[in-house]
Amino acid sequence: MAELSENDVRQWAAWEKAGMVGHIRYLYRFEIPGRQRNTIIRYCTGSDSVTWGGEVYSPHPCKHDSVKRDASADTTSVSLAATKFWLTAVFEGTIKRMNVTVMRYRVELERAVTLFTGVANKYSLNKNIMTIECGSAYEAGEAMLTVYYTQTHCNHDLYSPYCGMNFDATKHVIPAGQWRKVSSRTIDLKGNFFLDQVYWKDCLVVYDVEINDEETEEHILFETDNMAQAIGRNSIMTRYAISGLVDPFKTDLIIAPNCCLLLERCRDVMGNLSRACAWPDMPLFNPTATDLANNQNRGGPTGPPGRTPYRFGKY
Repeated sequence: MAELSENDVRQWAAWEKAGMVGHIRYLYRFEIPGRQRNTIIRYCTGSDSVTWGGEVYSPHPCKHDSVKRDASADTTSVSLAATKFWLTAVFEGTIKRMNVTVMRYRVELERAVTLFTGVANKYSLNKNIMTIECGSAYEAGEAMLTVYYTQTHCNHDLYSPYCGMNFDATKHVIPAGQWRKVSSRTIDLKGNFFLDQVYWKDCLVVYDVEINDEETEEHILFETDNMAQAIGRNSIMTRYAISGLVDPFKTDLIIAPNCCLLLERCRDVMGNLSRACAWPDMPLFNPTATDLANNQNRGGPTGPPGRTPYRFGKY
């Protein structure tokens, strides 16, 4: 990793000093949701650690800009040193699922107040400095499924309480040593385990990576997941590259079935029809009135629906 320039060193020093003015420190909590565990990193400004809410925040060169408010949401950005953890989070593509909390801590009161909570939606990386941009609310286009998608496709997140599927009940653990990487995206399974190409289609591939945070010198278990792009009898091609930090002889691989939100897959493959949230036979148009489902005045498109982004083939 590139060393900080003299200018960057002065900048980090100024940020840390600013964090101590008036006995005020800033606390930063980053949480990446996982299927089995969440990866949580806690940083603070200043030169010594802070304990708040039963959690320890470790010194780290961090800063945030002012919280900006527009008509729909608050936004801010947080800049920090790009350690191995952050570079791995970028590589795995999980950083955009991260929850960010910024707190102001009064030293003499030993009390913190929350300034901002939000979700990362963009990042930039310049030499050794990473800037994470956050919004306090999901953009409307990501938070809501268009009406005609929810009519023909389920809008449940698989393994959510509403779907009712149980991750632990449907997952399969492939022990360390029973799989190997044959390329940056392809996994071969050993032994007598063979994949049902319908059931495991587009499955989740979950694994933990142990990362040493250079700043805090603590080992962090970072859970990441990927999706299968293609399934063979004993091979998985993932959509994204598998981190070079993953050792097949030390890491268990967990695979879990995924869902493309079609009623047919819920009924024929997942066996969960009673909990399905889809109405494929509901008409999209009222022939005696206007297009109520997709009325443009309500923010929806007009005309018949196009191909859904959630369709991955027949199932």
